[in-house]
Amino acid sequence: MKKIFNLRPILLCAISLIVGIVVVTNYVLGKTVFNLVLLILFVTALVVLLSVCIFINFKNKSAKHFVLCVLILVFSVVGMIGGLVSINPTNNLTSADVEMCGVVDSVKNYDNRTVVNVKNLSFNGEKTSGNLELVLFNYDGSVNEKILSGCKISANINLVVVENNFDNINYLINNINFKSTANLEEVTVLETNLMFKDVVKKSIKNNLDKFLNGTNASVAYSVLFGEKENMSASTYDVFKFSGLAHILAVSGLHVGFLVAMLVAFFKLIKCNKNVSNIIIFLILLLYAYLCNFTPSVLRAMIMSMVLIISKSYGKQYDALNSLSLSAIIVLLINPLYIYSVGFQLSFVCVLSIITLSRPIKQMLKKIKCPNALSSSLAVSLSVNLGIMCVTAQSFNEINFISVFSNLIVLPLFSVCFNILFVISFLGLILPFINYLLIVPNLLLHFVKLLANMFAEINFLNFKVFKFSYLLVALSLFLIYFIGYALANLKFKAIVSCVIILVIVSGAAIINIPTKTDESFYTTSYTSSGNYLVLGTEKLNTILVLNGVETQKNVVKELNNKNVGKIDYVVISNFSNKDYNLISELSKNYDIKKVFVNSIYESRMFSGFNKFAYVSFTDESFEIDDVKFKHYFNYNNDYALKIEHNNNLILMLSDDVSKNQVMSIVFEELQYDYVFTNKSFDFLNFGLISKYFVTNKNIRFQGEIIYLFNN
Repeated sequence: MKKIFNLRPILLCAISLIVGIVVVTNYVLGKTVFNLVLLILFVTALVVLLSVCIFINFKNKSAKHFVLCVLILVFSVVGMIGGLVSINPTNNLTSADVEMCGVVDSVKNYDNRTVVNVKNLSFNGEKTSGNLELVLFNYDGSVNEKILSGCKISANINLVVVENNFDNINYLINNINFKSTANLEEVTVLETNLMFKDVVKKSIKNNLDKFLNGTNASVAYSVLFGEKENMSASTYDVFKFSGLAHILAVSGLHVGFLVAMLVAFFKLIKCNKNVSNIIIFLILLLYAYLCNFTPSVLRAMIMSMVLIISKSYGKQYDALNSLSLSAIIVLLINPLYIYSVGFQLSFVCVLSIITLSRPIKQMLKKIKCPNALSSSLAVSLSVNLGIMCVTAQSFNEINFISVFSNLIVLPLFSVCFNILFVISFLGLILPFINYLLIVPNLLLHFVKLLANMFAEINFLNFKVFKFSYLLVALSLFLIYFIGYALANLKFKAIVSCVIILVIVSGAAIINIPTKTDESFYTTSYTSSGNYLVLGTEKLNTILVLNGVETQKNVVKELNNKNVGKIDYVVISNFSNKDYNLISELSKNYDIKKVFVNSIYESRMFSGFNKFAYVSFTDESFEIDDVKFKHYFNYNNDYALKIEHNNNLILMLSDDVSKNQVMSIVFEELQYDYVFTNKSFDFLNFGLISKYFVTNKNIRFQGEIIYLFNN
């Protein structure tokens, strides 16, 4: 029988490693029956494979297949062990008030806070493993110049241990086992030892700020090092909606431009092949170090090194083997990178180019498309088709505008990046060269203009509520099948069409919008506050936000519930963080109006209206058939009463006092639902409710029914 695939041992090793990591981490982090069954089946398969290895060795008929079975077995076990080690901290600490001491590993400065990653930790004088994410608030609004990378710091903090679950996967990826918040002034700097990379990056940033305008300086810094903290949200959104956000995160694109420039330079000066290769490797290693060895940079660096070595010594370069080798190395460094969106996009992009660009180019040539255009368009189309399922899973959207935006912008950006890179680093040695930054400054203006133009084209951007990793895996198999199946074209076409039909129909079924009616539900609690969704008699949908500070939770749960539209938003217990949430919601929903208590009018910025029309309400107001009433003191809401569909609902703020609860009870003492995060005994104050909807961590003295166990 003719083989369908010409499987490569390195590819099989990479797949085995990935499956081992995914199966064991899904069980440990998910703790569901399905994940347990999956783990048992996987271990059973490994036992069967071990038996096959023994049988083949005993028969001694095929050394090739025996070695292949051993490799699959070894890499699967390595993946399982690596996954277990990466998510199990070696300490038994619990949340508590502690005196912390450690060394600052990285610093990210935002408008009103500084996020610090602290390593070499000790709590109350005892050393511990893992890292701490410390969020420092600077209430006077000044820029942080106190905490720098390499500094040894100490502070008294309320330590929170990061739990092992998928909600905290980004913490686990970065080996962060603890988190806390503090005031910047409460942190003591014990020693100042600046790291080399931070000295270089700070010097380059100062030069960019001096010779480029404000927006271009932040874009240029992000382009060079992938750090977007100093960029405004509006600027980032322009690149995101134009399908060009990837140029702001250092990836294989940037490394590819850099390698091409270096190879051309050394070829021009006729440098010795071995010497030039060593210099290129060192430059790539230094650049990866400056970019914090992100997965995409590591992948590009490894593949570039393999390509240069193979070309230099006349060996055949196999892109799929090179990609598989880089995946193995990156995942051995950190197995949890498999859950990093940067890792997924980087590897899927390259896999798509390897497999899809050639057949797409051949189709374009058949319709008489010019060779140069067909090559660029084939790469752009293959990337966008390849990452479609990944972006649907990770970002809840599919954006086809990037096919055209990348086609036009990338040639200009390649010139801009190379010039910016050379001037920025040479400017550290020869300061007068920094005056030439006017050239990339001008090019960045054109890049932004083009990005703005493409961002305005909305009809090619599609929202996705949710997606399945099973469909993502199926799409990856489809990409590989199209590029590497040994079957004839007719068989390929039939199988590909069937897989595409399964993916499209599966995605359509799980994304059927929720029908709006007069029922209501709550979706989740955030770290602060709660929220619910109401349906009205006119089939409008109302989202009520009560002190919510984490917009990701709200947007994620609305997507999980397939909420197709939000017509009105009611905000109780308003804070400035609501701007971020309304901004995020306005990108996904056509919000007609936002209702806010008039006591907040003096505190709200005029820019709030750019997201949605704001209506400042009196103490009581109505939306369709739903009645609302604010309970507030001179500067803040502490409760919101809602009359909806014959239900009486009370939403209490997190900082409501006992006296305020008693004042509410004086007016109305019995409710159908009470939303609260407070732990005191409401029954003693006469507050009666059929259901208290609350965070599962809250405990009451009275008998409480937990309506939702979130």
